[in-house]
Amino acid sequence: MEIKKGDRVQIKNGLEAGNRYGGVEFMFNMIQYCGQYTTVKGYNFNGYDLDIDDGKYTWSIEMLDIQGKEEEDLVNNPKHYNMGKYQVIEVIEDWDLGYHLGNAIKYIGRCEHKGNKVQDLEKAIWYIQREIENEREK
Repeated sequence: MEIKKGDRVQIKNGLEAGNRYGGVEFMFNMIQYCGQYTTVKGYNFNGYDLDIDDGKYTWSIEMLDIQGKEEEDLVNNPKHYNMGKYQVIEVIEDWDLGYHLGNAIKYIGRCEHKGNKVQDLEKAIWYIQREIENEREK
């Protein structure tokens, strides 16, 4: 599949430093970006420039998975679920936060990416207040 400027891509997991992918060397400092989503800024004869690193590195098509609109899974994997290294659900489960605190973290973690930050922060506050009320009743 062709990748163009403006396309949403995910940097593949499992890339190894020192290996060449499509003629482009994958360097140790690039590992921090594996699994993250970003946008293609441009293309040069060596490969792609990405927003994630302000064009510092060159990325080959073999290092990237395209996340086209037609491929977006709105139930299991919408864009606002994947804005960093970890999905919010992974953090909630790992920290064993439960329903109210988990929802608060969910709204806080995604508030920058869904289009209505204030509303999401108000929802987070509502869930935190509910957790406090439940704790006081114990």
